Amino acid sequence: MKCPSLFHFYRAYYGGVSQGKVNFAKAISETGKQLEIIFQTRDSQGHTRYANREYAYALTKGFLQKFFELAEYHYGEQFFDELEWLKNRIVMPKDLVGNREVYIPFSYCFAPKEKRLIFIEYGKVEEAERWLPIFKTLVESFVINDSLPDIQMVTYWDLMKGTTMELSYPDSFLAPKERVIQTARLLVEQAVRKR
Repeated sequence: MKCPSLFHFYRAYYGGVSQGKVNFAKAISETGKQLEIIFQTRDSQGHTRYANREYAYALTKGFLQKFFELAEYHYGEQFFDELEWLKNRIVMPKDLVGNREVYIPFSYCFAPKEKRLIFIEYGKVEEAERWLPIFKTLVESFVINDSLPDIQMVTYWDLMKGTTMELSYPDSFLAPKERVIQTARLLVEQAVRKR
């Protein structure tokens, strides 16, 4: 069973319901797709090209603009030389979580020289201190498709407000593993009930 995102998992962990707005979710998904293309092609005008499309999402235009502003502010105009766009997936086995395995796809930027993992977020970045222990438990306790690079810092870029939050990865504690497993079980139960 696919969990749509890390944010979806975090919300479930803290008892929230993941009933977001459809247009907002589409804009976030489109932003991720566009960032992947922009990094593959190293297109420094990718946000402008997207904005000039006839059927471009207005929210995605703004998100891409904020991404470029943050990337250029922190890494200069040649940020493609400093940042990599990576995708990965956490897999939680079905023998731990119920009827089926749970997998959580996630994308991020990585700055190898700084050993910095950068998550792209869309509001609520002030809650990052609550999210990092859950992420750390997920990647240190379960299978991930590709091993993570050596991480010293985790930075969250909020593409809604253009703000950032930086946290030390080694200093972050782990969330209780049993609660993470219970969250995955809850997501599986919810998916089964929807059928």
